[in-house]
Amino acid sequence: MFEPIPIDEFRKRISIHREVLRELWGRDAELIVSPRSITNILNIQAMPTTYLKTLISQITLVNSDIRPYADSPIELVGIDPSVLRIGQKFVEWEKVRSLLVDFPEIFKGYCLSRGIVNSLPVMILGYTKDNVRAMAHYLPPIVEENTGKQLLLDGIHRNFLVNRVGAVLQAIRIRKVMMPFPGKPQSWERIKLVAEKPPPEERYFDLKPELFRDLKYIGIDG
Repeated sequence: MFEPIPIDEFRKRISIHREVLRELWGRDAELIVSPRSITNILNIQAMPTTYLKTLISQITLVNSDIRPYADSPIELVGIDPSVLRIGQKFVEWEKVRSLLVDFPEIFKGYCLSRGIVNSLPVMILGYTKDNVRAMAHYLPPIVEENTGKQLLLDGIHRNFLVNRVGAVLQAIRIRKVMMPFPGKPQSWERIKLVAEKPPPEERYFDLKPELFRDLKYIGIDG
């Protein structure tokens, strides 16, 4: 569950001035929310590279101030999902269905990629169902370059789908990561397509909770 982040709290977390945010978005937002929470879109704009790097660098380990990517270079790359290793044991059928049916409608009316394959980082400004002005981040999948492997950190449903159709999709690759991955990386053959999310203890391969990356802390809802 993604909890909305008050804008002043968000600024503290990523160490950015309010005026910088206002210049990026054109007006103030009160909350950082999940893209799913924006019901009335006012504007969508490409995310500046410097802003993306700031977000990634401020990701922490869960319940910690440790930032595993503080000094890691990042790049936008096209990746064949088949080369990736995964830490999660399952994908949910309903989320795969939603990527096929619902996702193309999110950016309808804007000159953006229609699907998940070529989508790049954007910022979405709009209103929630409660008429609160809010901003959301949409990021392509995130991959760690870690111990010589390409490890999928975020975006397992998108990669599962693209892997099945045999395509390449855009991703954010974080290079030279030194912090151990929170799970034991496995091949796609180990993943299961399920109707319901399994209990927490059955979701990951040898999960080390203290190493879990807290993407929601900086407003990323995978």
